Amino acid sequence: MAFGYVGDVQFEVIEPSTYSEFLERVPAGGVHHLGFSVEDYDAATADLLGRGYRLVQRGTFGDTKFGYFESSDDPGTMTEIVYLDPNVRGMFANIKAQTASAKYPATEEIVRALWDRQQISEVMLRFGRGLDLHDWDMYAATLTDPFEVDFLDLTGRAPATTTPKVWARFASACLERLLVMHQYSNFHINLHGDAADGIFYHVSRHRFPNRHGDDHYTQYGWYENSFRRTAEGWKISKLKHCFQWCDGNPTLIDLSDPDWQVAAAAVFGTGAAAAKAS
Repeated sequence: MAFGYVGDVQFEVIEPSTYSEFLERVPAGGVHHLGFSVEDYDAATADLLGRGYRLVQRGTFGDTKFGYFESSDDPGTMTEIVYLDPNVRGMFANIKAQTASAKYPATEEIVRALWDRQQISEVMLRFGRGLDLHDWDMYAATLTDPFEVDFLDLTGRAPATTTPKVWARFASACLERLLVMHQYSNFHINLHGDAADGIFYHVSRHRFPNRHGDDHYTQYGWYENSFRRTAEGWKISKLKHCFQWCDGNPTLIDLSDPDWQVAAAAVFGTGAAAAKAS
């Protein structure tokens, strides 16, 4: 059983095992009883019995007395009367004071945070969807202009600042000939006003039938991204790919292709020929 307050009203959260007969009557759960604190337990009991209520259960602990009553007019919710001894009154007063001092965000703040997290999640899903469809306009639209890209784990190159258009050309050079599917999970988003950061796990699958090895290449890792609220909504302001391991044939991404070489150099510089993948 747990207690809490909203204003002067005390709420009890009760484990099903304590009042199992109530759940037999009301399987979905609900309000088991409405309780009233009284100064004279015996007088309150006599009053309820005089009104046609039936005493269902009563008990004591210390000087505290309680009783549950039901009436044919009640919609399944019992009435409790309770006389609290000074020690129990003090305990409940302390719980009430702690509840009152707790700071909870306003409803508007909660809704705004939920909305922002949803919008950021959708940015990441459009990011992956753009890759899978080879829709480079959709993909580029998820990025701020300019933005920072950190693909050190994959390319061996230091972080760079580039534009969505240039980065989309690089992604196209890596993936255009491949069938790809990106799956994102374990979203953890931190909001900081008009900025945010987050971790997003990914499994990135690539497929291309060929005569030189496996026709698949799968990457496993996560993104550690930063975001910024813009006039067009949330966008990725820093794209950091953390690479854990891979399986399959990494040569499906053709680093010898002249278009790939030009696109990589536009992002990372002329030394980017050593890059491993997208």
